[in-house]
Amino acid sequence: MIFCEYGHETIMRRGKKEESSRILYMLPYNITPEGTNDICKLYEIISKLEEHTSVHKTKKIHAVTMGNLDSDYIRKCSECVFRDTEKEVQVMTNQTDTARRHKLISRTQATKNEKIIIKAEGKTYSDMLRTIKQNVNIDEVGIKVKTIKKIARGDIMMEVQGGKDKAEALRREIQNNNEGTQVKVKNRDEVIHVLGIDGDVTQKEIEEAIRKNVASANYQDITVLSCRPNQSGSQNATIALEKGLARDLVRKGSLRVGWVPCCVRARVNITRC
Repeated sequence: MIFCEYGHETIMRRGKKEESSRILYMLPYNITPEGTNDICKLYEIISKLEEHTSVHKTKKIHAVTMGNLDSDYIRKCSECVFRDTEKEVQVMTNQTDTARRHKLISRTQATKNEKIIIKAEGKTYSDMLRTIKQNVNIDEVGIKVKTIKKIARGDIMMEVQGGKDKAEALRREIQNNNEGTQVKVKNRDEVIHVLGIDGDVTQKEIEEAIRKNVASANYQDITVLSCRPNQSGSQNATIALEKGLARDLVRKGSLRVGWVPCCVRARVNITRC
């Protein structure tokens, strides 16, 4: 069972009483011992809630779960349903759920990873990586690398465990032991959605379109996280960008990819209580 309440207090303005209401909805939903059951059904009932609240033009909703339903499921479904509205949704959590989330957050913060970018400088990916490994011993400096991958233009991106200090230490080691090599710690990204991309467009073409539209964009600042087909035959892309670039694109509201302009939206994060 999910309880949803919305409304606001009655207020006085210039001697006139403005009417308002506070309405409580009870949304039936079967919950398994593991904390969830049918995600499609949950999305469906939250969509119905959005329809009803639109009639009353409400802008603030509180959602409270009964039983052991994980509040993250409600948060994610609400993020999708209320993305294009001006409503503020707060998912209320019980004490146990809050303690579990705080534990997860603490663990995530303790093991936060940072990324460094190494310029290829005309060398092949394998040659550049081989040279770096020969000149730098990460065990001696106490650094752990989680992943290494090739990115645009043959540059190398390494994900370093232990936060920004460890990433900066590895950057110095690589740069000091490989003369002329350019290395930088990658800035934290923001995520945007680009909607309605032609079905034949590749991820590389999306990156190129962003670089053409934002003069300061470099390939290492752009990461296409996913590109999914939709029901109309076009594609929706989720892209991680350097914060300044992401905000520039969202401010413009559209991005021409291929032949047609595509809608650009910021990722919506629902406020948590």
